[in-house]
Amino acid sequence: MGLGESVQNIAGALKPSNQEPSARWRWGTVKAVTEYGTMNVEVGGSTLVGIRAAQHCMGAQVGDRVRVLYCGTECMVDAVRATGAWTPWEPDVLYDNPVGDRGTILLSASAAGYGHMRIYYCSNDFTYGSVDVLEPDGKKVSLIQATPNTNGIPTYVKYKCVLISGTSISTWDGGRYSEVQTNANGLSTSNINNLFITYVEAW
Repeated sequence: MGLGESVQNIAGALKPSNQEPSARWRWGTVKAVTEYGTMNVEVGGSTLVGIRAAQHCMGAQVGDRVRVLYCGTECMVDAVRATGAWTPWEPDVLYDNPVGDRGTILLSASAAGYGHMRIYYCSNDFTYGSVDVLEPDGKKVSLIQATPNTNGIPTYVKYKCVLISGTSISTWDGGRYSEVQTNANGLSTSNINNLFITYVEAW
């Protein structure tokens, strides 16, 4: 036997053997819960009787899905699957009017109770926008919307300033709004309120 073959044989003998994972798990269905901290769980069509369960799993009920953890020759229930549909987070809707209102709007709750507010609005040209406000109560907020003509030059720019105060959003000073028109003859300004608040949400 040559030196190279001897080295290979020694290396093969010393090579660690492939071992099965020390822990595995499967999901099962609770068939019974005992007062002794054990459960009967059906896994893959077979019922495992008297399985130990972690303390936090003892609230499981018959029919619940639980995780059975296998540790060598032992097994235990270590988790209970959550039930019910996941409910995504949603902000509170304080105002909802698809048509919109260009006057004072009343909110269903005071802005003082929220750290953020989002105001959605549209123009009489049916262009839409929104603005976010941090710590909204008492803030003055600008609403701006532009409608370009066919060659890209803004034909109308509409803007106004509103005041958020408690349960209302109103035009600041009662008349802080304007509309600017640009055309071949230049620029003209009109005191017209053509921005409508349609939706307000807060969180």
